[in-house]
Amino acid sequence: MADLQPGLTSSKSRLEDLERIEKTISTIIYQAGLTLQELSKDTPSAKNVSECAQTFFLKLRAVDKELHEHIMYLGQVSTNQPHVGTTFLAEKDFSLVGEQTQLLKKQVDQILQHLDNKAASQSPQTKTGQPTDGVVLMET
Repeated sequence: MADLQPGLTSSKSRLEDLERIEKTISTIIYQAGLTLQELSKDTPSAKNVSECAQTFFLKLRAVDKELHEHIMYLGQVSTNQPHVGTTFLAEKDFSLVGEQTQLLKKQVDQILQHLDNKAASQSPQTKTGQPTDGVVLMET
C-alpha cells in the first residue's frame, strides 16, 4: 500500500497544478479584456496598453510552457518512453511573436493616424483653406 502513496501524491500535485493553470487562464482572459477596454478608449494610454499586453503575453507563455510540460509527462506515462520532442512550441512562439508584431504595428498606425489628424486640424490655413506648413503668405 505504501507503493501507491507516491503515485497518488504525484497525481494530486499534477491536478493542483492544472487547477492553478486554469486560474491563470482566467487571469489571462481578464487581462485581454483590460487591454481591449483600454484600446477602445478615445485616447488610450500607451503605457496602460503596453503593461496590459505585456502581462497578457507573459502569463500566456507561462501557461503554454506548463501545459507543454504536462503533455510531455502524459506522453511519457502513456508510452513508457521519453518524449522525443517536437517543433510545436517553437512554432507557437513564432506565431505569438507574429501576432504581437501585427498588434503593435496596428497600434503604431493608429497613433500615427491620430497624430496626422491632430496636426492637420492645428495647422494654419490660408484663405483657400489649404495648410501653409507654417509659412504665412502675405498678399500685396
